[in-house]
Amino acid sequence: MKLLLFILSFYTFATHGQKKLDLESFHLLARPDSVVTSTPDGIIYVTTDSNSKLYSWIVPKVETKFASAYSTLLESFKKQNPQPVKKHKIKNFPKSWNSVYSYKGKYYLYSPPDWSSNSGFYISESVIYITSSDPSDLYVITDCTVTSKFEASFNVVNYFGDAKHISIKAIKPEIGIYSWQIFDDNNNEEAQFIMQNSDLVKKLPMIVCDCGEKKCDLEFDFTN
Repeated sequence: MKLLLFILSFYTFATHGQKKLDLESFHLLARPDSVVTSTPDGIIYVTTDSNSKLYSWIVPKVETKFASAYSTLLESFKKQNPQPVKKHKIKNFPKSWNSVYSYKGKYYLYSPPDWSSNSGFYISESVIYITSSDPSDLYVITDCTVTSKFEASFNVVNYFGDAKHISIKAIKPEIGIYSWQIFDDNNNEEAQFIMQNSDLVKKLPMIVCDCGEKKCDLEFDFTN
């Protein structure tokens, strides 16, 4: 009863002056801490409900229902690239990495309305997988230097045979925040990401675009 009253109070606040959500048919994915906005189709809220399934969904996994897609991609790589796939000593460096966003000086996880748009990385002994529902690239490790659990670098070859260098360094290790930089073969930076060591995923709040059990167009604008 207390939980229901808690949720109702947030809906009342967020939907004041608007058409309200149908609470009887709407099933929240997590318990809101605070509401950002609400529409008749869904609600955007911040949660620290780390026991919700959202905190499990965001952790990249290779052994999932998409496992065959990763295997197919790797086998295709082996057929078209001379680069051998070997095992390397990753030691105690974190393996699973989820995306994270910075908003008004704080770090947040993000649950989009369409989870197929969410991606991360998984570092195995031989491959850095780009985790998504439709994987189209990967990084086969050719060499690596693991300085500590807070810093590592990898020389890799992607699916298309292009050599890359990936540098990973801790920014806020207490909450698992690391910088990922990807360079081409000429040491030109191609991309930079802020990622989180998924072992510490419960350390961060999550912004949730919750459409219940249907799809909708809710999106949170991190540039605002």
